[in-house]
Amino acid sequence: MINPVGAGNPDPFEMRLVVAELQMADVRAQVALSLFTDFENFTAFRPGPLQEGSVNMMLDQLVAWSGALASLRAGTTMSTPQSSA
Repeated sequence: MINPVGAGNPDPFEMRLVVAELQMADVRAQVALSLFTDFENFTAFRPGPLQEGSVNMMLDQLVAWSGALASLRAGTTMSTPQSSA
């Protein structure tokens, strides 16, 4: 599959399959950031105006997932069935 984001970045669609196989929650919003344009002195995160909306959407989804999975981190959920294979 051709990487739509750019050279050097993993294909987000293929990574989503790997994440699902590992039973991890994924954040659907995607942001391609550049160290040159979105970080000040390569350390301070300062997304450009074109990235702000995408970054905010991604972070909103991340916060929503973190709240939804809080009980898993606390260890207060029911156990999941294990594969018999």
